[in-house]
Amino acid sequence: MAEDKKVKKTSASKKAPVKKTTVKKAASNSKKIKDESIISWTEIKKKMAKFPTPTELAKKEKLEPIIEISNLKKSYGKLVVLKDIDLQIFDTQDIGVIGANGAGKSTLSEIVAQVKPADSGTLKYSWGNTKRQISRGMGIQFQESTYPEGYKIIDLIQFYLDV
Repeated sequence: MAEDKKVKKTSASKKAPVKKTTVKKAASNSKKIKDESIISWTEIKKKMAKFPTPTELAKKEKLEPIIEISNLKKSYGKLVVLKDIDLQIFDTQDIGVIGANGAGKSTLSEIVAQVKPADSGTLKYSWGNTKRQISRGMGIQFQESTYPEGYKIIDLIQFYLDV
């Protein structure tokens, strides 16, 4: 037991050699790293232009969109929230909608999920265009997710399946 303690003390007391670097050398190394890691926006756009977009790839492979939106418009009174929205969504494609509060992100989602009607425009779904077929192909999670007390999860799922 006493020998174990000695081993622990001696192994813990050994220090790794410290590599000394002058301040001047460290500063030049950090400058070199910064210079190599800075890429201008113009260079990024040139590199991105070499690669096809998901829509271009889908057209090249002759894929049909699973959701196609054309000339979509939605207003609340005189306030036009969505105007001339055209969008194709292909299978396995991830979509993000970004915008300020009140820009129409939730409204667009609710129109696509058939929760709200559009004022004009067309929506086509690859799995069918009746309300029942559409509801079986997609779902939506609302911003406010408070549920009435006393409901079981299965009741809520059934409610949304029936919407």
